[in-house]
Amino acid sequence: MDVIADALDFQLANGSDLQTADTIGKAQIVILPSPNPSKPKSTDKNSQDMSNATTVATAGKFHATFGAGNQMQSLHGAPDSRIVSTSPSQPEKVSTADKLDVAFDSDGGVQKLIQSGNFQYHEPSAKPDTGGRAAFGDRATYTPGDQILILTGSPRVIDGGMTTTANLVRMNRETGDAWADGNVKTTYSDLKPQPNGALLATQDPIHVTAEHMASRQQPSIAHYTGNVRLWQAANVVRAPKIDFDQDTRTMTAFGDDHQHVVSLFIQQSADGKQSPIDVIADNLTYTDAERKARYTGDVWAKSADSTINAQVIDVYLKEAGDEKVASTKPSATILPGTEGPSKIDHMVATGKVVVVEPNRRAVGDQLVYTADDGKYYLTGKSPSIHDATRGTVWGDSLTFYSRDDRVQVESKQSSSTLTRARITK
Repeated sequence: MDVIADALDFQLANGSDLQTADTIGKAQIVILPSPNPSKPKSTDKNSQDMSNATTVATAGKFHATFGAGNQMQSLHGAPDSRIVSTSPSQPEKVSTADKLDVAFDSDGGVQKLIQSGNFQYHEPSAKPDTGGRAAFGDRATYTPGDQILILTGSPRVIDGGMTTTANLVRMNRETGDAWADGNVKTTYSDLKPQPNGALLATQDPIHVTAEHMASRQQPSIAHYTGNVRLWQAANVVRAPKIDFDQDTRTMTAFGDDHQHVVSLFIQQSADGKQSPIDVIADNLTYTDAERKARYTGDVWAKSADSTINAQVIDVYLKEAGDEKVASTKPSATILPGTEGPSKIDHMVATGKVVVVEPNRRAVGDQLVYTADDGKYYLTGKSPSIHDATRGTVWGDSLTFYSRDDRVQVESKQSSSTLTRARITK
């Protein structure tokens, strides 16, 4: 570390022991890289060589204290502290605050720089047409050795159209990677409507809450863990872990032994009647451009009058804005004329499929369900329907409907349609 100033005022003891030093006039601290010969240089042309980073800190005045052997023990700068980090082929990263304190290692090297009071951080964007990255908080600790910046005291990070708050935020000033812990809240704004999309297609902000978040710059994926909730308007997904790619608007959600992945959709019949469907599973993969949500594991699709259980259920959604649907939540009353969750076009279930409705139960290997007409088409090895009052029917394929009692049985030998009257208890 070099201390450069217009003048330095030293206080001595015993004629030669340094006690304090104060800068006069313009002053700056230059922290040079510490060579580490045991660490080989990376041959990856895409990696950043942090060993060449230089840090320059300035303030209105610096005050230093010294210990045994005239070794500097503390360094305090105020007011208007400023830290600038420079790396080869990289733009400058700048942070400002009211005060700056420098902590030293036992060998006298700079360990960390602590800025406090109205902390702000800015760096240019690596992406075109974005506003770069900015960070705010009450206190920031920066370690030049690994380029890590730790924010506390209501920290907030703005990265392009992504804003994150948490109890604590860590950032790598060199790579742009970031981590957040405790009461994490992220809002993705400045979104453009997604052509032909569904669950995350509108220009409304996308919000995420979680306990932890890890964000990578390349690719632009954020990993959320701990009671995660992701939503846009009335579309909500809950899971223990969600990986979200803001560029492609895709997500992967994972359940665990204590919590499943949960989503809510709307189905609408030809007569305009709307009803919610909850989908519960171990895992979910969703791509908005395809309007397809794939649920795997022990999957359940539950509505007020039916339940579908299978190993895999692919939910295909209608385009956002196709029609106005109701804003709702599980077991809530439909509110006509308001925007609500995405609407189901059809579902394809595979693997040990079981459909349960009042007074009947159907079993098969594959099911295609279309929401508009409430039609179930069940196939596989000897699919069957058991009626509580009329017994069981088998066939090569079975077609039945949620809104009436028609059952069409098809087999290699014959095809017949059965109409059964249900008994209401």
